[in-house]
Amino acid sequence: MNFVPLLLSGVAALAIGAFYYHPKVFGTMWMHASGLTEEKLKGGNIFVIFGVTFLMAVMIAMYMGNDMAEHAASNPHFEATSGPFGHGAIHGLVTSLFLVIPIIVTISLFERRNFKYMLSHALYWIITMIAITSIVTGMA
Repeated sequence: MNFVPLLLSGVAALAIGAFYYHPKVFGTMWMHASGLTEEKLKGGNIFVIFGVTFLMAVMIAMYMGNDMAEHAASNPHFEATSGPFGHGAIHGLVTSLFLVIPIIVTISLFERRNFKYMLSHALYWIITMIAITSIVTGMA
């Protein structure tokens, strides 16, 4: 098992989140939709939050990497259409649309969250899943 793409996926998820949830991008919208304030966000153990977030991204990368390896083994034309990075990106998008977003929407509906809340998380996860699957597929 090649750990470099897994670790790089974890770093990518954190980097995307740092940019995406920045107040000048979608951070302010997310804070308002979540009912959070800057004061509330200052609480909590930042090392635990980022450490667990990194670990979760690595776990997603492990699963997606294994899934993509099985897909490549059963598909002789795997790289012929768009190369490994592009093919991984397509799978990241499809996984987002048919797995991740339905989970976000379902949880959000029961929590009585608004559309902006759902949208803010959905867009982050589309971008992040595309990055993760591109990394693990392209570096396999």
